[in-house]
Amino acid sequence: MSMVGVELGCIPHCMVETILSSAVAPVLNGIKSSGLMHVPESSYTKFMSTIETPREPSQWELNGTAAVKTGLKLAGLGGLEHLEEDEDKKPFSCDYNGCNKRYVKQSHLEMHKRKHTGERPYPCEVCEKRFSRSDQLKRHMRQHTGDKPFKCSTCEKQFSRSDHLKTHMRTHTGEKPFICMWGDCTKRFARSDELSRHTAMHEKHLKKLMITPDIYQT
Repeated sequence: MSMVGVELGCIPHCMVETILSSAVAPVLNGIKSSGLMHVPESSYTKFMSTIETPREPSQWELNGTAAVKTGLKLAGLGGLEHLEEDEDKKPFSCDYNGCNKRYVKQSHLEMHKRKHTGERPYPCEVCEKRFSRSDQLKRHMRQHTGDKPFKCSTCEKQFSRSDHLKTHMRTHTGEKPFICMWGDCTKRFARSDELSRHTAMHEKHLKKLMITPDIYQT
């Protein structure tokens, strides 16, 4: 496989094809079979026909992020620039087992770790509820004070939370960003809870089909 003009950092050229085979091929197969991204058939066939049969990974293969990115670019995909950018722009990583979250600031990482530890250092002085972040406490306090700082610019209705205002604005704009992905259904909804209820309807119907299939046959 020709690798002219491809930058693979310090990975030896003799290992390139093996890395692409063991690291990139499964990614391509997964993306193609899941339907999450369109893979041009010509690019996919060309790429898969040039790589060798996978074998036991070496140390180079275990650190083949750069090769994965390069392989996807060769296949006409790309879109994984964040793999390298995250390490540069977000140098603080969570060290809890199985968690790969990264953050720009150490303080953001510390806030995230509270999800693992359950720590809640911000108590409400009114009802003694505790929160892991100061902004959560601030939002909670509005329940006690009745403060509603977020006002609709169209109808002047006020809300205690910015996300509630954002949801309300869709009643004016008609925006419906939540799409049902169940089978051929493409219904759209303004709120995520509306989509959840709609999806539950599909699940309930599927259970009926599984229990009494003869009733639904035509």
